[in-house]
Amino acid sequence: MDVNILPDKAPERSKTLPFPSSFGKGENPPAYASSDEEITHPPFDHISERHLLLKTDLHVLPVLFLLFLISFVDRSNLANARIEGLEKSLHIPPKSNGYNVALFSFTIPYVLFEVPANILLKKVKPQWWLSGLMFGWGK
Repeated sequence: MDVNILPDKAPERSKTLPFPSSFGKGENPPAYASSDEEITHPPFDHISERHLLLKTDLHVLPVLFLLFLISFVDRSNLANARIEGLEKSLHIPPKSNGYNVALFSFTIPYVLFEVPANILLKKVKPQWWLSGLMFGWGK
């Protein structure tokens, strides 16, 4: 269907509705389907789209920035632990790849369990999920 041939105004809907209406008496919902059920769309407003995207960005980006910052601090803490003597306390020989192997051994389960955990999180309430994680891995 060519967008240029669509009418500027949606056609009127008949007064009788095939479904119960939540509108007031004598009022009908706005119609966006013609009598032969060909779907038409309201005019597209680019200014409203830009406003909506800006509003969404202003709500989402600060949270994403904070999560990125926390992730960066977490990764740098592991490097700081190595400087402060993690290898000595774990009895890793200084000239070996033991530290890298230890890091990689934590990465594999993280990658394997991340997707199932996110799927499970959709079925379980977040407060139960976080409480279970704290109970399961806490001291």
